[in-house]
Amino acid sequence: MMQLVAITDLTRMQEQKVCLAGYLPDYTCIRPIIPRSGLTEVWLQATRRAVIRPFSVVAFELLEHTPEPPHTEDWIISPVYQVIRMVKSNLALLQKIEDKSVESIFGAEILHEQGWYVRAGEGERSLGTVVPGQVDEVSHKLVVKSGNWDYRIGFTDKIGKQYRLSVTDLAFRYYLDNQRMRQGVSPDRAAQRLFDTLREAQVFLRIGLARHWEKHPDRCHLQITGVHTFPDYLEGKCFADLAPYASTRTGPAEDIEVPF
Repeated sequence: MMQLVAITDLTRMQEQKVCLAGYLPDYTCIRPIIPRSGLTEVWLQATRRAVIRPFSVVAFELLEHTPEPPHTEDWIISPVYQVIRMVKSNLALLQKIEDKSVESIFGAEILHEQGWYVRAGEGERSLGTVVPGQVDEVSHKLVVKSGNWDYRIGFTDKIGKQYRLSVTDLAFRYYLDNQRMRQGVSPDRAAQRLFDTLREAQVFLRIGLARHWEKHPDRCHLQITGVHTFPDYLEGKCFADLAPYASTRTGPAEDIEVPF
């Protein structure tokens, strides 16, 4: 069945693989999945008229619900889709889906040992939205051992709990990469600039759970899957505008009435 989904999360996985999440018109959260091939950056731009980006409304054919707690939002989809338009009000959507705190999201205990995590197999959902009481840090550093760049935000939620989580938001990562690689800004300076911006903005953080993996098969670690601010720190851009290949097919297609 075809369903309209308002996209809220677009995250980096391994290599060119990405992960999407969003909301149906009844505000049920779903995570579209294509078995075997997965979702890629190229697939996000498969149509000539528009690119899938946060706050685009996309028509997907939902084929099968495949929940695996805590990842209860998973839906297998057809690879064919249509970008319909942009959400009428990003702020209104985020306010509608806001959670009171990080620990209120998952329906399972959050444990802290070498990061924050929920036990695999536990919990009612794997995605939520919080407005931090305070942003404490933005970090962008090279991990010498792996040769990979690390992207993190430290924040305190509204009930006073502190977290320092990896950011997998694709646009956030490309934003910092763009500062470093194209504009010649040092990683520390780029992080400080973004930190200063976030401290002055209204910030919504999408918090998600990673899949358990070989090193920790019993753990699903917390991560930041979306960073949305008012004013918009991206100034209207999306990942495709900031990526090394700099594609800019970001416009909507046709207008269809839906609640968001």
